[in-house]
Amino acid sequence: MQVIFYKSPEYRLAFGNAFIFFDMAGQPVGFYDYYNFDWKDFGERDLDLELKTRAVDIAGNVNGAKKLPHRIW
Repeated sequence: MQVIFYKSPEYRLAFGNAFIFFDMAGQPVGFYDYYNFDWKDFGERDLDLELKTRAVDIAGNVNGAKKLPHRIW
């Protein structure tokens, strides 16, 4: 199931859209997010989150950071 974390007070600074995998009993068993710091059109995220995302993306590109998938199983 795709989960959008932009409005979450706990996770909005760590995740954007991510996927949570559930077993047949409905228990979460996996998590997937692709750390890419993708820019969105203004209005899709809160302004402060969009500015932080762009700043981290620019800083990462300047310093050679790689965009990587992140999995928790």
